Amino acid sequence: MSASSFAAHVQAGFSKFPRLAGNAEKVVLVGDSVLDNFFWLKDPATNLRAIVEEKLASGDATKEMICVNLAVDQMSTFDFLERNPRENPWRMYQQARESIYSPPHYDACDRDGYRHLQCKDGLIRSALNLEALRNVKHIILSIGGNDVYLDADTQVSLVRSLVPFCDGRAEVAKAYGERLGKVFAAVRAAAPDAVVTPVICYHPHHEFSISGATGCPGGIALSVQRSYLSWMVTPMVQAALRLCMEHGLNVIDLSQTLDPKNVAHYGNMDVEATNWSGAEPSDVSQHYIADLIRHVVTLPPGTRSTIFHGIPNGSSPSLTEVVGVPLTERTVDSYRFHKGVPRRVVEEVSSPPDAKGAAADKKTKKTKAAC
Repeated sequence: MSASSFAAHVQAGFSKFPRLAGNAEKVVLVGDSVLDNFFWLKDPATNLRAIVEEKLASGDATKEMICVNLAVDQMSTFDFLERNPRENPWRMYQQARESIYSPPHYDACDRDGYRHLQCKDGLIRSALNLEALRNVKHIILSIGGNDVYLDADTQVSLVRSLVPFCDGRAEVAKAYGERLGKVFAAVRAAAPDAVVTPVICYHPHHEFSISGATGCPGGIALSVQRSYLSWMVTPMVQAALRLCMEHGLNVIDLSQTLDPKNVAHYGNMDVEATNWSGAEPSDVSQHYIADLIRHVVTLPPGTRSTIFHGIPNGSSPSLTEVVGVPLTERTVDSYRFHKGVPRRVVEEVSSPPDAKGAAADKKTKKTKAAC
């Protein structure tokens, strides 16, 4: 089947949902469970899509916008363009949506789950789903966290980097950057007039091992994760940031927003619960994500490419501040996952040229005086 035939099929599937088929201005969530967030919450009936739409409705410039979710839990750059349920299934999440979202209290798309996102052959093609929507103004794209979380080969390559003279990090980052570039190209082609904002994933909670190992091996893996994960994945994030800089995009950085020591920021907020996940946003932190989405959606056109993160108000579902750092070669080179950009670099790139010149002159004068 040709791409146009697939798109026509998707549009036909969308036609029974006014939210999808209508001409309202849309903010579209695309990618993984950072955005397709419901299954791991304490109250799974409250999803990110609904929270974003509620926050958009409170603003004069965004009150007519709606939020559409095309994201699917466990999505990665490996299968964003074409996801096969036999290789990376979503049946568990489909069944959960059917049991949680009962009409008439919830949106029909929420209850339908992922059926309307599947092509005739049963595969999910996210870019074609995006292409089938009309009047897409903003795209929030979260993709890449599962490249590490769910791919054993990637994890092994990253851990090998801890061995002297083995630079598995560089290999992983290069391959990831190439896959992400294809995702960016497909998203741009599907909605060329939309503003795309990629999302940097957060650090997992310090009590949650992404290796899945238990017992003594699990304890060792968790210790390595706490100490070295930031170092291991930083080149991947830098590759993503360079792509964003090339495309002139803003970025939402959750690695500087969620606190891996605060369980209120993760999953159902109960480490002892059987279905707690320290690799998913919580009922609290999804409000941080929604606030950051609302922030970037309301930026004026032509805003300089910036990395945005939020400062949480403790364990409450609100941010005290949204912080932005200009996206430049300097900030990308100095960026560290979960730690961000050093303050001295932020001050350098944030200062206007004349201010930086004045500071340099002042420093020169002090040096001469000291001599």
